Amino acid sequence: MYLNTAWKTNRGGDWTTRMTMDYSPQKFVYYFDDLERRVLPSGGGNSYNLPAGVNATNIKHSFSTNPNVAFVAGNSVWRTENHLDANPVWTQIITGTATVRALYSVPHHPNILAYAASNKYIFLTMP
Repeated sequence: MYLNTAWKTNRGGDWTTRMTMDYSPQKFVYYFDDLERRVLPSGGGNSYNLPAGVNATNIKHSFSTNPNVAFVAGNSVWRTENHLDANPVWTQIITGTATVRALYSVPHHPNILAYAASNKYIFLTMP
């Protein structure tokens, strides 16, 4: 990460894993192997109370423009409205049998979510 005119790492060099960034002002990075989030650039991390069935193999994230709203998926889709808390509460909003391959939260409309599943369908949720 480039910060204050210098390159920094919070994981000690050439280490890598599957991860995703949350580009909100909180600057979280989510490491899938550890199932934890870390604050950039300090590197302090914690698990974030992921629901059962969401694991390092199947996890997908999507973030809304509201930093407290986030989605995760495995075979089902879960939503939280207190994402910035140390232990967010996740509510299952879609129960499925096909593995979710991708999630997309529509900017400025956090109640609209599109997702693609392993059964080759694309779904759109509406409020």
